Amino acid sequence: MPAFRQGWLSLVVWSAWAVGCAGGADVAKPNRPVRVATWNVHEGFTVDGIKSRTSDLAAFGSRIHPDVLVMEEVVSPEVVKAVRDAMGLHDYHIAVSDFNPADPGDFTGLEVAVLSRFPITQAIEYDPTPDNHGKPNSLPELPIMPLAKLGMTTPEQDEQIRGFLWVRIDALRLTVVGVHLKSSRGADGEEDVENAVRREFIAAAVVDSVAQDLRLFPGYTTLVAGDFNVGHSDPKNGVDPAKEDLTPSPTSDGYDETHAMFGGGLLGIKMRNLSGNIRESTYPGINSTPIDNIYVLGATADRFSPAQLEHETFGSDHRPVFADWTVQPATTATPVPSFAHASTTGRKPAASTTGHGVGPRAPITPAEVAKNLNGYATVEFVVRAANIQPSTPPIGFLNSEADYRSADNFTAVVFDEGLAKFRAIGVTDIVARFQNKRVRVSGTISERRGKYQIVVSEPTQIEIVK
Repeated sequence: MPAFRQGWLSLVVWSAWAVGCAGGADVAKPNRPVRVATWNVHEGFTVDGIKSRTSDLAAFGSRIHPDVLVMEEVVSPEVVKAVRDAMGLHDYHIAVSDFNPADPGDFTGLEVAVLSRFPITQAIEYDPTPDNHGKPNSLPELPIMPLAKLGMTTPEQDEQIRGFLWVRIDALRLTVVGVHLKSSRGADGEEDVENAVRREFIAAAVVDSVAQDLRLFPGYTTLVAGDFNVGHSDPKNGVDPAKEDLTPSPTSDGYDETHAMFGGGLLGIKMRNLSGNIRESTYPGINSTPIDNIYVLGATADRFSPAQLEHETFGSDHRPVFADWTVQPATTATPVPSFAHASTTGRKPAASTTGHGVGPRAPITPAEVAKNLNGYATVEFVVRAANIQPSTPPIGFLNSEADYRSADNFTAVVFDEGLAKFRAIGVTDIVARFQNKRVRVSGTISERRGKYQIVVSEPTQIEIVK
């Protein structure tokens, strides 16, 4: 049952809660590295349950003292705030996923969260079963789209597929993805193959998100951390999706390509696994390398130390891993585009909901795009002519001039993959949606045949100006 045939996804989008917290913890102490960590809290289901573990959590905070922490097995902002405060990290900012409303009861305790000593500029939840539309205080969520060009489809029982949480921290020029991949079922072999398919599905979506971050946020570093539920050198790991050996041997290629997607270049990028030097398990009692991992890629990925394993569990069934990052945080973050990920549903951009984020870069007009060629910008204009070219595949155009041939015309171009993502969020007709509307389109300005354009690959790149 080859995993590639079972399904992958292009970009999992989960709706998240993000809570900004006032405090003076936004600037690192001089000569102090930024510490990043990941830890499965284990059954963080109620505030009272967290309070009963105060001594263990306080010990975690004082010993690890992370600046950015990815946590798993939490259920709500209230629980995460209780964990944060018990750790002594009172002024940290938080973002929490909200995957569970459409999930079966057995899966409702498997949310993920990011705690940050620095303001969270933006947070997005990638959810395989989007269900946050109209919910108050929820951040944008996007549907999961399979990587159809690689022959991927959505696995069966998609309610068992856990999404991921994405946050952006401008003060660190960092994007963070928190994951809790599907648990292993049994030790190895056929019993676990279906869950390996689900792990690969999310892994592919995360890698696609990482590649997008590298394009959208040049000069940033991206970090993926969490509970992968498979060790980085587990015998079940493979590198060739065409080979699906269920019984590990010196000549076999395993059935789980999760780590090959992140670090092996299987999907075109090679991230550095900071936990790759650790030979013990983060889950006591199993013979494996860490199932909790930290991958990095980008501008300052080489400035992370190898991860360390903390042998104390602090009342969990997982040990934490952490690494130090020798960067100098900005006291004032450099503004970058803050895309309105919820614009097509009428909700506000994520950056405006935290109260502590850096606002979007001031939009420019079509007359100013030439001087921003090959740069990232937000262009504001009225869509005077929108149409879908009936080619194979179709292409959408949103033009600033009624005559697209005008020398002053600027165009937002939406290719077939972008159109599919609009359809997935309920926008079946972009002509009707955007014609005669004032919009802000964010992305890289390019030139084609003497005209300037932005290619829109995500609905999040377009905001209707009210």
